[in-house]
Amino acid sequence: MNQSLQPFKNQVLPDLLLLQDAGGRSAGYLASEGYEEFPYGLDLAEFTLLSRHPILSAAPVEIEHDRDKAPIAARFVIDFKGIQVAVYSVHTVSPRDTLQYYRRGAFLYGLFGLPGTPLAKKRHENQVYWDERITEARTLRDRILADPLPVIIAGDFNAPAGGYIHGLFRSRFQDAHAEAGHGFGYSFPGTTRNPLSLGGPWMRIDYLFCDEHWRPTWCITEADRPSQHRAVAAQFELTR
Repeated sequence: MNQSLQPFKNQVLPDLLLLQDAGGRSAGYLASEGYEEFPYGLDLAEFTLLSRHPILSAAPVEIEHDRDKAPIAARFVIDFKGIQVAVYSVHTVSPRDTLQYYRRGAFLYGLFGLPGTPLAKKRHENQVYWDERITEARTLRDRILADPLPVIIAGDFNAPAGGYIHGLFRSRFQDAHAEAGHGFGYSFPGTTRNPLSLGGPWMRIDYLFCDEHWRPTWCITEADRPSQHRAVAAQFELTR
């Protein structure tokens, strides 16, 4: 199966290419045929950025809690035609394990719990997990809101469109797909055996947001590629 990102990249001609769960790959991309348009690249933890514009700095966005202390985002500062802009690459923790527990027939027991049983303990653990996810998302949003630079946010939020976490961001930032996209914008899973989705994605969990300094002009999702996620691209016009 061809999992190359190049066909979509060559279609949309991005100024920036942000990759999550892909740490340490910028040097390889910069040395590869087909990525000559990107003279700049930088890695930070699991995050890789390729850019047509100078990258001035990079810093992790870490949110302390008991579950995981790995950065959930990286803040890159770009020199965009003489203007400094902040670009956040986001990858929040997947709820896969918790959702798999519900799928094993324990949904109602795990939801309500039976006092004095292991199910009550499991229900408490699940509730702590969801509370942490919401706190994590709200803290990330508030930190980005405090950024003094024009802001673009992109990445895998592991939270469906229309859900609470998506709403936390859409209430304060512009969702490029909602503002300037078309269709459903589904990006996950990139390929599946689910006949109800005709083998394609059926969720939107990969987003591009911007603050009031930008105007989204278009947003498209990669049409077809056998990957875990389909790529999403958007164009933003700086209005400040």
